[in-house]
Amino acid sequence: MVQADGRSETDLERQCELASDPLVAALEQLDLGLMIIDADLRILAMNGRAKRFMGVPADFVDSATTIEDIFRFNAENGKYGPGDVDEHVRRRTDAARRFQEHESERVQTDGTTIHIKRTPLPGGRLLSVYTDVTAARKSERDAGLAKAILDQLPSPVFCKDDQRCYEFCNAAHLEIYGLTWEGAIGTTGAQTIAADEVEAYKRSDEHILSTGET
Repeated sequence: MVQADGRSETDLERQCELASDPLVAALEQLDLGLMIIDADLRILAMNGRAKRFMGVPADFVDSATTIEDIFRFNAENGKYGPGDVDEHVRRRTDAARRFQEHESERVQTDGTTIHIKRTPLPGGRLLSVYTDVTAARKSERDAGLAKAILDQLPSPVFCKDDQRCYEFCNAAHLEIYGLTWEGAIGTTGAQTIAADEVEAYKRSDEHILSTGET
């Protein structure tokens, strides 16, 4: 029997079985979106977070749903921007059919940045993992802005961890001590100091770390 929404009783029974599966229940607790498709692009598994990232309703997926159906749903709802719906769907479906390992990021219409990693699995299946990296990308942008500002200061500015290794230093500091960003970050900077000055340099770092005074 086919329900009013087009789903068969078999589809509904399968959804009920999946909902009670302990593994599926565990996947729903993850902060990641997970989706597995087969060689025919049918969706074998998809947790709630993946559905949200893909922009489909919670009850959209059943045993007959393919990734192409999701692409068409999003294209018809304008989530891929202007352009021909069939072309949007074709391009994305062709990419999905390649079953190649691939990583990318996309910015959703709500401003959320999603990192997507696709990995082929044995048996002709493809795993897609969706991660919300919005906060991380914002932090990177903020850090880049802070560095750009501090690099304009004529005075040296640096930050070290409790192992006396550089976490940050501005352009003035790099120039004074003859360092490069790549060569400084993660090191103590002692490699550029004369051997007879290394101990004094270490004592200075220890004093700053223990007292907070420069």
